[in-house]
Amino acid sequence: MKRDAGLRQLPDGRWRYRTYTAGTKAGPRVQVTLPKETTRTEAEAAYRLDVAKAAARRGRPIPRRLTFKDAALEYLAIQKGRLAEGTLVNVTNIVTRLIATFGERRVEDLRPSDVVAYQAARVADGVMPSTVNGEVVYLVAVVRKVRALGWIDRDPFPPGAFDRLPTPAPTTVYFRAEEWDAFMRKLEELRPDAVPAFRALLLLACRIGELSGLTWGSVDLDAGRVTIAQPKRRGREKVLPIAGELSELLDELPRGLPAAPIFVREDGSPWDARQLQRLFYRVRDAAKLRKALHPHSVRHSGASWAVQAGVPLVAVKDMLGHASIVQTTRYSHLETEHLRGAVEAVSTVEKSGRRHRGATEKS
Repeated sequence: MKRDAGLRQLPDGRWRYRTYTAGTKAGPRVQVTLPKETTRTEAEAAYRLDVAKAAARRGRPIPRRLTFKDAALEYLAIQKGRLAEGTLVNVTNIVTRLIATFGERRVEDLRPSDVVAYQAARVADGVMPSTVNGEVVYLVAVVRKVRALGWIDRDPFPPGAFDRLPTPAPTTVYFRAEEWDAFMRKLEELRPDAVPAFRALLLLACRIGELSGLTWGSVDLDAGRVTIAQPKRRGREKVLPIAGELSELLDELPRGLPAAPIFVREDGSPWDARQLQRLFYRVRDAAKLRKALHPHSVRHSGASWAVQAGVPLVAVKDMLGHASIVQTTRYSHLETEHLRGAVEAVSTVEKSGRRHRGATEKS
């Protein structure tokens, strides 16, 4: 192999090679130094593999001046086939916000001080620290993705370069019964064709992305069960029984082919996660409900009300599709509150009995 082909052995015995990451000199060049124990044959194999990968990318030339916007769009393109629809919507919204701030900056010119300034500006705008931390996670993810692709030579944000903002313990926000009634009344007024979707969202206590992915092939009315794909758990599924209000709801909807979506708009097009999320906020604000309520509050409410009705936490865990009971323990205080009513009821009976017994003894 010719030395100018990119592979050479260093004086200390290690092998090093260089290759153009886009398969052409129009893109940046990356240098790789292999461990000392690597043989010449292994080094040649590694070099040829990277050359082949670069050649496969020749149709996508890397910009000479790689901006954060370029990097962010590449990141979203990669994630598009990997993330669930609802998750992709959220990630796209976050990355779009980051583009508004860092879009025209060269990726290699970014510094940890830029992250600190961004954190301060967002908090000054009244954004919750936990939200800012989530945005910064994707800022770093975008940069490290293009670093892994070999599009930049260094990581502008090495580990420990800046601190996460301190955040209070997370709280679970769910609907009060009267709030849910107000929400559904306003929904019926504004978009009656979305009522079945939001009813099912509560009854199944599922994520919006899971709901929008349901088709009639997911439902087995004879067996009385619905199978829900869980993209957040790497394609795993959860199977829930069809009973009560859910059974009545499905019976009211016009059946379609197995591949047809269950929840559709007035014009017959399927409700997607982004549309349902936007509609949620529109209805919430129109009904003048708490700003703390968010789309995931519907899922929390379904789980919370199940616990308050006396359903064991382990059953709620399976309903939510949690991998561990630890995730479900956020609802455990509601289990105690439910029992409080039982204890108070028993106390009332016992107190009444004592009074009756005292009156009998006196007589």
